[in-house]
Amino acid sequence: TVWYSFAALRDHAVYYSTGGVHREALMFTYLALDRLTGEEIWRDTQESYFGEVSIYNARRLFMDNVKLLDYMAPALWRYLVIYTSGDNVVRAFDARTGHETWRTVLEQPTSSAPTVAGNRLYFGVRGDPLPGGRPPRLICLAVHNGRKLWEMELDGAVLSAPVTSKDLMIFGTDENYFYV
Repeated sequence: TVWYSFAALRDHAVYYSTGGVHREALMFTYLALDRLTGEEIWRDTQESYFGEVSIYNARRLFMDNVKLLDYMAPALWRYLVIYTSGDNVVRAFDARTGHETWRTVLEQPTSSAPTVAGNRLYFGVRGDPLPGGRPPRLICLAVHNGRKLWEMELDGAVLSAPVTSKDLMIFGTDENYFYV
């Protein structure tokens, strides 16, 4: 496995993840370490999920995702640490115990790290690679329970965490579009 994300810090803990390809799936390990001693606080390992009939190549997605610097960087909100790992699942863990608090299964793989603004979670999802498939989108979830609030179709996939400032959100796509 390789280190698969930037780290997030809160109080005495550092949160990050590792990933790798295992057969036709990705394997993710989510970790919390004591940032002063390096001792492990908790760890959770999960296999990727791309839907019942996957049209995505896990090995190719993994290699594409590793090239993105902030890919799978966790977002912190209150007692939660939240990951968008490049598969179809958004996972939220209790930052203290590592217990999975909620998960949201999507129709397509996530394409960016998440951003928390207020009580909302924002991130991109890839479009369907097949002709006539759904386009890439920006997704907004309620951060406390993962319920989808809205989505917006985009020209291209969001490849880095959206940036927020006051009432504005700013992000770009892999099709050279810039949204404000």
